[in-house]
Amino acid sequence: MGNLITIVTPIFLVILLGLLLKKVLIKDEDIWHQVNKLTYWVLFPALLFNKTAVIDFGDYSVVEYSFSTPFIFEIF
Repeated sequence: MGNLITIVTPIFLVILLGLLLKKVLIKDEDIWHQVNKLTYWVLFPALLFNKTAVIDFGDYSVVEYSFSTPFIFEIF
């Protein structure tokens, strides 16, 4: 249960921070729209690239995934 709380708490803190920013600091809808575009088109792709660039593929076995790949394509 404690592990669940430590996982969920930062998500709710970010949501509350966004709500607080919108209500107190960024009241203009045009500025808020620009911040959303910046986040969606620049910051989020940079985060995805950063996280995938540091993956250590040495922990994964190609043989294990090679047997499951044909079944995945067969489903779709």
